[in-house]
Amino acid sequence: MDLLKHLSDGLNFTYDLIGPPDGNWGAELDNGTWNGMVGQLQRKEIDMVATALTVLSQREMVMDFTQPYYYESTSILIKKPDPDEKQWTKLIDPFSSTVFLCVGISVPACSLLLFLFEKYNPFYRKVKEKKDIRVLHQFSELVWYMYGALLTHGGTHIAASTAGRTFLSCWWIFCIIIVATYSGNFVAVLSVTKETLPFEGIEGLVGQDIYKWGTIGGSATQHYQSGKAFYDGVLKFSRSDPTVLRGDYDAHILKVLKGEYAFLWDNIPMEISVINSCELAKVSTDMFSTYAIGLPNNSPFEKIFTDGIILTLESGLIDLWMTKVWPQHHSCRESFLTPTKPIAVLDIQIAFYIIGGGVCLAVLSLLAEFFKLKFQKYHQKRARAREEDEIQESVNHQETISKREILM
Repeated sequence: MDLLKHLSDGLNFTYDLIGPPDGNWGAELDNGTWNGMVGQLQRKEIDMVATALTVLSQREMVMDFTQPYYYESTSILIKKPDPDEKQWTKLIDPFSSTVFLCVGISVPACSLLLFLFEKYNPFYRKVKEKKDIRVLHQFSELVWYMYGALLTHGGTHIAASTAGRTFLSCWWIFCIIIVATYSGNFVAVLSVTKETLPFEGIEGLVGQDIYKWGTIGGSATQHYQSGKAFYDGVLKFSRSDPTVLRGDYDAHILKVLKGEYAFLWDNIPMEISVINSCELAKVSTDMFSTYAIGLPNNSPFEKIFTDGIILTLESGLIDLWMTKVWPQHHSCRESFLTPTKPIAVLDIQIAFYIIGGGVCLAVLSLLAEFFKLKFQKYHQKRARAREEDEIQESVNHQETISKREILM
């Protein structure tokens, strides 16, 4: 209204405001005609459309648009979820499900590796009589040992071989990183209460099965989503609930307040609704709309209105008018929900690199112990052979002496 009044004063024209009889913005019908305000302009029942009309290539076939006067994002309006419903998940909130899965797999996998390093290590062939250091040769004991290390609880026995100790050292470093990261993030989860989004973006909305969704029928938002999963859902919901495509904005807000309903529309009215109601929350999307004044096709006034809008934009008047309609006081602590970020695998990837390095070092140590044993066996065999040769030579020498004495 402020823009229209400013243009009428600058361009010296008068106007009368009327609304579309059918209450629609303007959508193409099967017979090629248009309904709503676009249809009125196509039939020349009105001279211009001065409202938040979105520029669409299909609409430009039957009308002209001026220079856009505003660019607006699209948001999803929902009712804030009850934070008490998710209290039980605080124990698993610090890590993502992928991290828990990787850690859970690491315990039995690393237990198996340590079992192999210890069970078939040649080091223990020399110490068979020492039963205490062979406790880790039982797989069940190893699983409990590795699990206890993950809970920062050490065991009474440790590996005696170099390969086993090398691998266990890396496992302990891995446990320290995991426990420290979890503890720090868990303290943050307990001390800072954050409201979490039930989904993110349009893709998240269509991928869940709790919320129904809708938008204003005949709008550009409906046109953008035509043929996509969002619109397919709207058509499915409209069969049992036609109000999901109702043209009344306030009716959609009331429907959102009842719960389990998501409303897709322009960001500015959404944000004002969120500021005025503490029960509402806004989910951002990657959709954007362009607003312009609509004129009949090939209108001679297009350049005049475009020049007037450019001057208005450059003067900063539109920003000033926006501050007039914006609520000055916010009754809620937060105007929108902030998605929490659990620790992902990439955030603690160094811990898994350490485990991988520990496996490599343990394998190298095991190979070194095998080569060392073979080398020792080789030298022992040569020493025994040399000793046997010397004994045999001494025996032969003694026999020779004995024979000479007999002959004498």
